[in-house]
Amino acid sequence: MIKLSHLNKHFNKGKTNEIHVLNDITIDLPNKGLVVFLGESGSGKTTLLNVIGGLDKIGSGNIYFADKEISKYNVTKLDELRNETIGYIFQNYYLQPQLSVFDNVAFVLKMIGIADEEEIKNRVNYVLTALGMFEFRKKKALQLSGGQQQRVAIARALVKNPNIIIADEPTGNLDSKNTSDIMNIIKEIAEEKLVLLVTHDRELAKFYANRIIEIVDGKIVDDYDNMHSEYHGLDDDQIIYLKDLKNEDNLKGNNLDVNLYSDTEELEPVKVELIYKNNTLYLNVDSKIKNIKLANDQDGLKILDEHYVKKSREELLETSFDKDYLNHEDVPKQKKFVVSSKRNLKLALGKVLSFGRKGKLMIASFILAGMVIAFALSMLFTAITIDPVTPYPKDTIRANIRPTAEGNDVFSDVYSYAEFNNLIKDDNFVIREFHDYLSIGFRTFDYATINLDLPIFGPGIISKQGAINIVNDNDTKKLVAGRNITNNNEILISKQIANQILNNEQAFFGSANHSGNDYGIWSYSDILREEYSINIFAEELNVKIVKIVGIANNDNEIIYMNSSLYEQLILTNPSFDSMEDAYNNATSINIFSSDKEVLLNSISSSFTTSDIYNEALEEQREANKEALPVILPLVSVFLGFTVIGFYFVIRSSMISRIQEIGIYRALGVKRIEILSMFFFEIVVLTTISTLVGYILGTVLVNSLSNSLLGQLNIFTINSFSVITGFILVYVINILAGLLPVVLLVRKTPAQILTQYDI
Repeated sequence: MIKLSHLNKHFNKGKTNEIHVLNDITIDLPNKGLVVFLGESGSGKTTLLNVIGGLDKIGSGNIYFADKEISKYNVTKLDELRNETIGYIFQNYYLQPQLSVFDNVAFVLKMIGIADEEEIKNRVNYVLTALGMFEFRKKKALQLSGGQQQRVAIARALVKNPNIIIADEPTGNLDSKNTSDIMNIIKEIAEEKLVLLVTHDRELAKFYANRIIEIVDGKIVDDYDNMHSEYHGLDDDQIIYLKDLKNEDNLKGNNLDVNLYSDTEELEPVKVELIYKNNTLYLNVDSKIKNIKLANDQDGLKILDEHYVKKSREELLETSFDKDYLNHEDVPKQKKFVVSSKRNLKLALGKVLSFGRKGKLMIASFILAGMVIAFALSMLFTAITIDPVTPYPKDTIRANIRPTAEGNDVFSDVYSYAEFNNLIKDDNFVIREFHDYLSIGFRTFDYATINLDLPIFGPGIISKQGAINIVNDNDTKKLVAGRNITNNNEILISKQIANQILNNEQAFFGSANHSGNDYGIWSYSDILREEYSINIFAEELNVKIVKIVGIANNDNEIIYMNSSLYEQLILTNPSFDSMEDAYNNATSINIFSSDKEVLLNSISSSFTTSDIYNEALEEQREANKEALPVILPLVSVFLGFTVIGFYFVIRSSMISRIQEIGIYRALGVKRIEILSMFFFEIVVLTTISTLVGYILGTVLVNSLSNSLLGQLNIFTINSFSVITGFILVYVINILAGLLPVVLLVRKTPAQILTQYDI
């Protein structure tokens, strides 16, 4: 069944203290029988069992299980092997100290997929009874003596009825009676299974083994079929045979019959007082003999008035253990995580809620880290997001039908006003504007000024410059407040201007350097309740009372009005008698269209056209290229702070649970299940700390982006960036937190169990 070919393994290889712990081991092991590895401590016996059982790697050589090679240490395959095929009795027990005796044994049945609680109960109780541990089934493992823990470890290996049992000094901490009982069970199992047992007790090996392999300094020095001895040398110290002892003294009276027995010639004097009072017998012993015990059937001690009769080999091997009782072939099985998600989540919540002072300080630091992530990501999105600042739709182009470059004839190839009017009435031209440079107006009419007049507090004025968009009567703007334009005296303003009116006094100029808050304007609805004056030429004669009826969802500084209001404002200029006069005096005229093909077919091919969005796009790209080298290092530092913090916090938690992890891995619990234990802890910790900080940071960043600082274009925040950051918070913490666990479970179970002194 198992074949080992030229196995070699070194400890501290290449160092001065190098040990060749396995030296060219070659063995063929059978499908069944009790094979004993015999040797002194340090001879390499345990290491050999570890590599056979998949707990450790080999340096060179090959290991075959049923003709399948496992020596390359395929972790998944070896986990399945330990889980389903091998029962391991560890020299150091490796019980879960906080679990009960019952749960320690039941754990491996759940590992092999048995979910029926009644089936589990029957099998666990049977094997505990067979090993004399049933009465202790509800006790925690840490409450047991060494010998009791050893018997529980044996029960755990036997209960899943594996094809192979690997036993490392299974009786090392047991008395003679328990040693005999357990070895008899193991011998019974070896009738149908393969049992590999390590011991240094030669007499025990000679009695029980089918085959003995002797190891010295990592080498096999002898390998032979055992000729069974007739006696195992295990005297039952729980039975006293009186007729094999010398009767030193006898005292007999009406109410008393006392005998003194001894197995030695040099007996110390003994003074005994028996006192019977209140239906109670008191015993007072005065002697130099220090080891005094009261014979009691409850302790398992038997006193027989007979001679010891030497038992035959068959009698010595007698056991009531029924190996067929633990046959699981017909029991339904289902594969699922043995370390349940529900349990992991409960443990994670309990751990977080029980944090002390240091733990609360740690949570505060992670809240701060979450805020840092919010700032870092908003800066990063600014550097990588190409969102050009332009009030025009993405597919808008501009045709300049009156070039102003020096040397050009500004009146050549110009449409008449009638021709121009006819041109812009085409429904394909959604945006109909006269533009001087990139702002609305003629000649120097580049800006519009909004004057906020609040009569309750006197003639307070807040002024704002901004480009003007002319809106068709049929146009509909996306609004964050109010409604669209329906009358000639109504205008819309962009969200950017509205926010500056509310919050940012530095963005305004005029007769009063204040924000709207100083005049009782606290919200969008307050803005929409007031009447305003608008002035294109900053002259009193040009002031016209208007009503802001809506706030457009636009982050640029834009004022929207219909063409009728625009013409009224233009004609307040004494220089112009009509719109035709204004048209003829314009230094440049630009037409904007969302359909390039229609526009080019409508105008002379000699006129210059440009793609506004792409021009702004290229400018934004260049700005991003300059910003990235500055922002990326800052973002890396900020995110690195969180990564390092979570790494060490989860690493600390992992080390505190190293015993649990080592035992799970030794028993064959998959690595993914170990990772899931810490996954839930990371998610819970992230949710109550880093995520809270991220939300607070996002709110703060949003406030800053709507303030004067927002004009510097440092932060970018939108639904996409917020959701991305939300996901990234968990991804960063999960990866950073699971890293130390991944590094740990890459080690072999033997390395985990030994390097961390479990």
